[in-house]
Amino acid sequence: MKKVLKIFAWGMLGIVVVTGGFALYLYQTNDFVRAVVENDESRLFYFPVTEMRGMDSTRHEEIPLQVADGVTIYSYFFQPPTDSAKATIFFLHGSGGNVSLYLPAIRPLVEGGFQVYALDWRGFGKSGGKPTHTNVLNDSKTAFANMLSREDVQSKPVVVFGQSLGGQVAVRLTKDLEEQVAALVLDGSVASFPTVAADNAPVDFLRQRAESHPEEFHQPYIAAEDIREISATPKLIIQSSDDSNVRPERGQTLFANAREPKAFWQTEGRHIHTLMNYPHEAVQRIERLLNWH
Repeated sequence: MKKVLKIFAWGMLGIVVVTGGFALYLYQTNDFVRAVVENDESRLFYFPVTEMRGMDSTRHEEIPLQVADGVTIYSYFFQPPTDSAKATIFFLHGSGGNVSLYLPAIRPLVEGGFQVYALDWRGFGKSGGKPTHTNVLNDSKTAFANMLSREDVQSKPVVVFGQSLGGQVAVRLTKDLEEQVAALVLDGSVASFPTVAADNAPVDFLRQRAESHPEEFHQPYIAAEDIREISATPKLIIQSSDDSNVRPERGQTLFANAREPKAFWQTEGRHIHTLMNYPHEAVQRIERLLNWH
C-alpha cells in the first residue's frame, strides 16, 4: 500500500511539474495568455492594425490631433459627392483594424449624402500610443470637439454612430455631451466589458467567470447603464440575429434600457455588416431618426 501511495504521489508531482511548465511556456509564448495573466486591457480588448489601406477612392481629409498627454492621433473627414451634406456622422469603429479597413462601412453613408468624421484611437492606424478604456474615451472626446469646431459641421445635425466596442464609447460620449448630439446609432454594440469577455471566451469556465464576477474588470463606463441616462436623443439600436461576436441579447438589453424615443432594427448577417448588407435602408433609417426632432 505504501508503495502504491508513493507511486501515486510521484505521479501527482509529475503532473504538477508538467502542468506548471506548460503554463509557464504558454505565458512566455502566447500573447493572449500573457495578457490575461497580467490583466492588460490594451491587449485583451483592442486589436489595432497599423498598416493603412488606400482610401483615395473616397474624398477625404486627414486630420492629425495632439491629445492632452502629447500623443498624436488621426481622424479622417469624408465628404459626400454633393456639396451640401444632410448631417455629420461621428463614426466610432470596433476594437480591431483602423479607419481604412472600415471604408466599406463608411462609403454607403457618404454615398447616401452624409459627411463622416471617423477616428482612429491611439495605437490604431497612424495614431501613436497604446489604447486603454479611459484614453479611448478621451481620444473620442478630443476628436468630437475638433469635429464640432469645423465650419462645415456647425450648421448640421450630428449623429454619433458606434460599432461593436465603439458602440460603448458612443453611448458614454452621447451621455456626457447629449446637447450636441442629434441622434445615436449603435450597430452590434457591446453592453459592457464583462459581456465582451463572456461572448468571446474560448471555454465555459472563463465565460462563467466573466458573467459572475464583473467587479474584476476595469469599467470606467458601461453602455447598458449609461444608455439609461440619455433622455431626449433619438436612438437606433441595430443587432444581427447571426452575430457571433456580440450575442443578440446584448442589443436587446441596450434597447430595453434606453429611454424613448428609440427604435430597434434586427438584421441578419455577420457582426457589424449592416452598412454593407443594407446600405440604402441604413441611410433611410438614419434620416428618419433625424426627423424625430
